[in-house]
Amino acid sequence: MSDSVENPNLASARLQPSASYSFTMRLHMPWHGSAFARVAGAIADAEAMLGAIDLVRVEAPDVVRDVTVACVDASRAEAVRELAGVRVDSVSDRTFLMHKSGIKIEVNSKLPLKTRDVLSMAYTPGVGRVSVAIHENKAKVWALTIKSNTVAVRSDGSAVLGLGDIGPEAAMPVMEGKGLLFKEFGAVDAFPLCLATNDVEQIVAILKAVAPTFAESTWRTSARRAALTSTGACGRSWTFRCSTTISTAPRPSCSPRCSTRCASSANGSRTSPSWSSAPAPPVSPAPRSCSPRTSAT
Repeated sequence: MSDSVENPNLASARLQPSASYSFTMRLHMPWHGSAFARVAGAIADAEAMLGAIDLVRVEAPDVVRDVTVACVDASRAEAVRELAGVRVDSVSDRTFLMHKSGIKIEVNSKLPLKTRDVLSMAYTPGVGRVSVAIHENKAKVWALTIKSNTVAVRSDGSAVLGLGDIGPEAAMPVMEGKGLLFKEFGAVDAFPLCLATNDVEQIVAILKAVAPTFAESTWRTSARRAALTSTGACGRSWTFRCSTTISTAPRPSCSPRCSTRCASSANGSRTSPSWSSAPAPPVSPAPRSCSPRTSAT
């Protein structure tokens, strides 16, 4: 009796073909139908799933086709190379093509610069007046800049997905993906902030330094999150929402449990985030009040 019969759950537990391992192969093959039947059979034997089949051109007596397959892993895409009479010109990894040249996210201008007047208001000299207004009243930064709708997606690359400590550079594609989700599903402008340090105190200093730019910041894929949380953060990660400073004072709107944690941390060697209770000006989308924020992995 086979394993699948003895254990009916075994078959469903096996890895299934997915778009994560999808490839497009350019194939030269004879025109007659049996040639493609052999290609389809080889794909099935490799436990891959046949997708799009596109005719590129006819080169009598051969035909050139682009064949897309979804595989369990990268090695399965090589199955058709051993077929007699079929030549593989190229194999394109669709996942890598999606990431090529950083095409997932970008910074776009929402204000077309079509006239000199628009340029002089968006940039110098007109923009100087806006800077002076913010200097006189820092709360205006929420209404007059992108801050109210901007999130930093942070990582030090020490716990990226299931890959472990692979460094901040390797964390970039994942953080870009999170930024894409923020934009597509929440209309929030999010940008990766991958840190080349594992030192908790340095991370805290960096977060203090970038707080004037971002309305929110989320901490993802870091093995240091436990250490950061122990400094008095609300929930699982810090959200530097209304403050650019770090102090040992508990957050005014902390829950009793979090106030206890912050107070106990204040007696230790580490510091905890402080939060300003000053209301932010109404903007659209309006920044949320300074209530405890949590971020789950």
